[in-house]
Amino acid sequence: MENGADELKVRAARLLKRARAGEPDALSKLEQVGRFDPGDGRPQLRHCLSVVARDSGFDGYPHAREVLTSTGPCEDWGRLLCPPRCTGITCIWSRDYDEAHSIRGETGGYLLGFRRDLFIADAGYIESLGLRPDDPRWSAIGFDWVRPREPALRVQLYLELLRGEPRRAA
Repeated sequence: MENGADELKVRAARLLKRARAGEPDALSKLEQVGRFDPGDGRPQLRHCLSVVARDSGFDGYPHAREVLTSTGPCEDWGRLLCPPRCTGITCIWSRDYDEAHSIRGETGGYLLGFRRDLFIADAGYIESLGLRPDDPRWSAIGFDWVRPREPALRVQLYLELLRGEPRRAA
């Protein structure tokens, strides 16, 4: 099954191709995040994986792979579900899953993760992420990204989210 980590690999391969062709913007991208020094030789796939993972809100590719392919809760969700374009949208925040799950049950909405925190967002927030709030997969996961009833569907939603996200590094 294809997943978000696979999407990042595709982006990294594109970035690597551009960097090895000497495209200044690709080389600059690698240099900016401190993952490659042009004096040290040719860029490697690992450099590009790190760049695309960081651009997508993760600490690096291992972190991204863990979150994007996990079927269970994560210790750190990264920043993908709370991009800068969504920071002005009001959400209910919590650090405790039971509290967040209870609030979501009372208020409705979508239970999401950001770094080590949890938040409940409304349909407008989901639309700003580029996902459809009426997608039947939301109901199937119980509107709970953190502990979904059908974890494989969260993996699918991550892939859809990444494919809709601007491809900054690729």
